Amino acid sequence: MKKMLVIALVLLPLVSFGQKKAQLEYDVNFEYYFSNDEFGLDYQPFMQSGTYNSARLSPYIGVGFTQSSKVSHRVMAGIDVLKNMGEYPVGNNDSHVWNWDLFQEITLWYDIEAKLDRRTTLKGYVGSFPRRFSAFGRNDRTVSDAFLTDSWKFQDNNVDGFLVNVQRPHAYAELGLDWAGKFGQDRREELKFFSYGKGDLTSWLSLGWAFKGHHYSWALNYGNVVDDILASPFVEFNLKGLFRKEPQAFSVTLNYLHALQQDRMYGTGMESYVGGQLGVNLCNWNVGLRNDLYYGMDLMPYFQRRALEGGIYGERLYHGNPFYRAGYVLRGSLSESAFYDRLEAYYQPHISDFLDIRVSLIARFAGGFQGWQQQISLVFNLDRARNSGSQRGTTIRRRILDPRMFDLL
Repeated sequence: MKKMLVIALVLLPLVSFGQKKAQLEYDVNFEYYFSNDEFGLDYQPFMQSGTYNSARLSPYIGVGFTQSSKVSHRVMAGIDVLKNMGEYPVGNNDSHVWNWDLFQEITLWYDIEAKLDRRTTLKGYVGSFPRRFSAFGRNDRTVSDAFLTDSWKFQDNNVDGFLVNVQRPHAYAELGLDWAGKFGQDRREELKFFSYGKGDLTSWLSLGWAFKGHHYSWALNYGNVVDDILASPFVEFNLKGLFRKEPQAFSVTLNYLHALQQDRMYGTGMESYVGGQLGVNLCNWNVGLRNDLYYGMDLMPYFQRRALEGGIYGERLYHGNPFYRAGYVLRGSLSESAFYDRLEAYYQPHISDFLDIRVSLIARFAGGFQGWQQQISLVFNLDRARNSGSQRGTTIRRRILDPRMFDLL
């Protein structure tokens, strides 16, 4: 906590308590993530068996300033405290870690919120800020997990760069940059552009997109540079109205996935890989069933490729689910397509706007049954608790996660 006290001492003098418009801002975010992956083989061609069990506490403190009735500013700083279950202080067992080592990444950012008109709000963030501010950091299945897995979202909790989003009652769009790697003696820069958008055309139809442009450099000494691009336009249908007594959710989502890949060192030129995904989600009484069926080519064609110094790109390059490699793993050719299916049964009670809990049992199929995953996630956010029931701080999250669709206004 010494680090947080230092941050507070730096920021507190910036607050002009004599001015009513300036105020102290604070927030706390707690996340717990458990995932037990059981694939049953010593060697599994997609993912290895293992258990991820961690908790993170992220307190933030800063200064807020209201410029006018339409514009407000904040400068915030915080720190992630990460506890991997089973690790103890040095000397207690084989997991040697000091308690001080639990203090992870420091975050610091500036954000602005502006009302462009009565129905349009613009938000901007710059610095190092929580990934949950972006659609790619939330549990929204319109964003295929070919982009990011749930475990990667938890591990890489923050964005270093900027994010701008615009929201209307029935539409949302964002653009961001994550500066993932700094130029150094043994590496080059690594950066990721990302974008997401969704608009409700009718009460039952929405259109949207997800996009990433990943510039990946392996090492300065070897010169490997890979362009990893993935675009996914989607259409979502809300079918709750088919029932006389509407369930909590009944939606069908169609994603087109198009990957463009280029390994500059090997002179491959820009290569194209495509696929399609059908997602069906049915939920009532807080119990749901979700099935995502993918058919297409390997969206991670350089996964097993070795860089010039001998290392494999693997998960250092691709942060999505390796099951989207089914075309190559099952067929042995990058030009072939294959099926991959993810079936999830989940329980997600609505306790409050500021507390999200989800318990899942997931089965994966690719050329046959591959194995089970059991997942538990819990997210508590103080800012949403303080703003529960109000528009500020909750509107975007509710709209993205809520399966209801509306007329586009």
